[in-house]
Amino acid sequence: MSAHSKMNYRLRSITRNTFFLLICCFYWGAFKCNALQPSIPFSSRDVRLDRRRVLVHSITSSSDKVSPPAASSQTPGIALKAGNNSSVENEEILDEENNIELQAIAPISFSPKQRPPKKLVRNSALAAFSAVLASAKFGILPGLPQVDGSGFEMYTNALMLRDFGSLLLTGTLGYVFVKVVTILAREGILQPRDSRKTIHTLSAPLFMLTWPLFSMAQGARFFAAVVPFINAVRLIVAGSSKSDDDSEKELANAVSRSGNKEEALGGPFIYCIVLFTSILAFWRDSPIGIIALCAMAAGDGMADIVGRRLGKNNKWFFSPSKSVAGSLAFWGFSTIFSIGLVLWFKVTGCMTLSYAVPELATRIALIGAACSAIELQPYGDDNWTVPISAAVLSKLFLT
Repeated sequence: MSAHSKMNYRLRSITRNTFFLLICCFYWGAFKCNALQPSIPFSSRDVRLDRRRVLVHSITSSSDKVSPPAASSQTPGIALKAGNNSSVENEEILDEENNIELQAIAPISFSPKQRPPKKLVRNSALAAFSAVLASAKFGILPGLPQVDGSGFEMYTNALMLRDFGSLLLTGTLGYVFVKVVTILAREGILQPRDSRKTIHTLSAPLFMLTWPLFSMAQGARFFAAVVPFINAVRLIVAGSSKSDDDSEKELANAVSRSGNKEEALGGPFIYCIVLFTSILAFWRDSPIGIIALCAMAAGDGMADIVGRRLGKNNKWFFSPSKSVAGSLAFWGFSTIFSIGLVLWFKVTGCMTLSYAVPELATRIALIGAACSAIELQPYGDDNWTVPISAAVLSKLFLT
């Protein structure tokens, strides 16, 4: 087996094992936090409360018809025990009713075994951080390529510090960006559909702009992949959790079309998975992943924003939900973003181009036009049909 084949085999093995490790970390966090289990719905407590009220009312009504016991020479305490047992039972039921009412009025509290959903995100992030750091420290993740091209060096402490610091910085910047958009959506400045498409359009391109901050080690891609992994966990929590956490509600409202939090488990979740897979498979070494992500993010996002505003009177005859204005926006913005980011990675020394810039721009424009036609198809989800098509076309025309 040649040195090049050994290197490819090792990269594939590392990618597969790390992906499996991250998935295990996620399920470990879900098991420890137990946050995705549905809590007792509020309506069921109301039903039990109504039944208790009916029972207390019936017992009280029946006891009113019974005449009080005759006076005797016994002490009041003995007389109460002998002749007024029904009132004691009524008081116990009333106390139980009051406790149920207090539980219904008070906010839902989590038991030690049912922790808040935020714990799932935090524990998953800590598990992912520990996984990549341990893998780099013990030589599982490859470091810088060796001079003779025979393999990779071990990760040094300086490389780990740089990549982990870049991970924290890019993750924080991404969180701030999404938080700003969610606040704008909460205040009514942005409609839920506009906030969703704003996040959809800019999240991946802005994240790709920060990739040169990571080191040139081959394992740096795994540090960067932690960011979409954590965002995917946040979307799972926001879309499936039964808690009343305001931050998760804001996130679900910002990334959904209608404000329904379950929509966070659809397109936005696929978006994170595609970004995660593209980082591991292509990273910044090839324009394939960059063009695929720009088509999914900038192209599809701007097609919706422009099409809803300028495409009312120019619908396609074979696709009434799509417009000519939206298709032109898809082609234009996906091409511009792709060319800009490819040149950005070339300038920063992360990528070597096989074509001159004019020829490269022409090929990217043709790929963008083909993807805009694929986006018109009524089947499938654009968040995976568009990037897969863009990746296949880029593989055919750019390599």
